[in-house]
Amino acid sequence: MGKVIDLEETFLERAERLRLLALKFFPWTELDRVMIEWVEPFHKSMSARGRVAVEEAVYRLAFDSFVMGLKHCRVALEQGAADTWEYRRWFFQVFGEEADQLFQKAAEDFQLFQVLEDMVCQSVWLVLEEVVPQWFFLGTNEGKQLRKQRML
Repeated sequence: MGKVIDLEETFLERAERLRLLALKFFPWTELDRVMIEWVEPFHKSMSARGRVAVEEAVYRLAFDSFVMGLKHCRVALEQGAADTWEYRRWFFQVFGEEADQLFQKAAEDFQLFQVLEDMVCQSVWLVLEEVVPQWFFLGTNEGKQLRKQRML
């Protein structure tokens, strides 16, 4: 007869599967390049605690954005997302609220406003704003490949 399905549990299971898939296909070497080119220039003006907080925030945001790209890859691909400035505008119109939540969560979790000076904090914030759409885009591209292979 009828079976009751716990939707919350189903959503949590799907989210966990997405995160595990993301771990498997995440481009770690690309993130290493970002850390060297974008984050290391700020190291001299940060305390040791600030460096760790910023690096952890960048890693978290990149991974969470990649997962978000996997999750929403169908929408992004249907709307013709491409790696251009037009794409950035589209991304922030459609996913701006979710991106802001990622920013705020990372800033709170790693206490960026408490451990960084104002000028450094503004510069780091600009880097973080670049990380989210870039890694979302990488996630959508990976999601496209995984859909072709019927893994997503």
